[in-house]
Amino acid sequence: MIYIGCSSDEYWWTVGEAESLEQLKQAISANKNPSRQRTSGSVFLVSVKMGPLMSITPKTAKNKDFMESAKVAFASGGDLLTIYPKITANQASLNLELGEGFVRLLSLAIVNRK
Repeated sequence: MIYIGCSSDEYWWTVGEAESLEQLKQAISANKNPSRQRTSGSVFLVSVKMGPLMSITPKTAKNKDFMESAKVAFASGGDLLTIYPKITANQASLNLELGEGFVRLLSLAIVNRK
C-alpha cells in the first residue's frame, strides 16, 4: 500500500503495511509541532523483502545458480533488507540491515563456488 500526505510546501509518502499509515501520521504531526525538540535520525528508510522478489525474477537470469541459492536462503524468512541514512550533528552514514537469510545466502555462495 502507498500512503501520501502533502501540504502547500511538503510532500510525505510511505509504502508498506497498514502500520505505515500511522507512522506517516506521527511523522507529519512531529514536523508540524515546532515546540518539539528535534533529534537526529533517519529521514529516509527503505525496506525490501527479498524472498518475493526471487519468485518474480526472469527464467533467463544470467546467474541461475545464484538465483536458486537465493530462493533457498530466503525460503524460511530472514529476507528483509533495510537501508537508511543515519544523520547526527557532525556526521552521516548509510546503514544497512540484513536478515539472517543473507547469511544463509553468503554461506551457499561460498559452498557452491566453482
